[in-house]
Amino acid sequence: MARIGINWIFAAFLATLCSALCAQVAQVERASGELRVRSGLADAKPLLQGQSVAVGDAISTGKGSALLRFTDGQTIALAENSSLRINNYQFDANAAQNSNSAVGLLRGAMRMLTGLIGKRNPAAVRVSTPTATIGIRGTDFITSVQEGASANTNTAFTQVIDGSIEMSTQGGSIVAKAGEVVSATGNAAPVASSAAAMEQASGPQLGALQQLSMLPAAGATGGRAGAGGAAAASSGGISAVSAGFAGLVGAAAIIGGNKTTTGTTGTR
Repeated sequence: MARIGINWIFAAFLATLCSALCAQVAQVERASGELRVRSGLADAKPLLQGQSVAVGDAISTGKGSALLRFTDGQTIALAENSSLRINNYQFDANAAQNSNSAVGLLRGAMRMLTGLIGKRNPAAVRVSTPTATIGIRGTDFITSVQEGASANTNTAFTQVIDGSIEMSTQGGSIVAKAGEVVSATGNAAPVASSAAAMEQASGPQLGALQQLSMLPAAGATGGRAGAGGAAAASSGGISAVSAGFAGLVGAAAIIGGNKTTTGTTGTR
């Protein structure tokens, strides 16, 4: 009887752990091209528009792109040939201290617009790269990773569109505000950089991500997408930068090949 009780307790613990780790935390609002998701040790499988992703999932785009909207309205656009892992995510609408978001950009480029977690508890939002960690202060920003010959020559770039961020490495940290670009190579302290240097490292991804509308797609009025849009708006989300981009549903068409470099779009 004692062993049965222990087994039952262990099973209940595993169920609780799986519920915490496997809960669906974001929805693929826009997707196009080659997308895959890997959950735990399972083989990667195709990821389609409308599907949900959970903590621990690793999303890779290959020749495709995706826009993920989280339950608090946090939005991440993932460019071509990029890989993102959801390391941790908890959202309690009634208790900011119990909410957090941690994602890792393993390669490629992404744009993040923070949601209610970032508004209520900015210290609880983190983006990690192979080189640096990025903390936010209610923010819209683009991050890219330039892979070098070794870990010591990998470079992370961040361009702030709105708000501010703090990029940190073992060598130090630097704060960047709207319109500024910072970078870090290996474990060296981050330094001020330029949009030109980031564009050279990121290729066409940067210009397309700059012009991307992070607002919910037209007609998305219910479920996570609708709730996310309301949350993003309440946290100071950006307006649509271009009607042409906002009207596109295929994220690959948005994030793929536009190499136009634009100015920043501060809207607060």
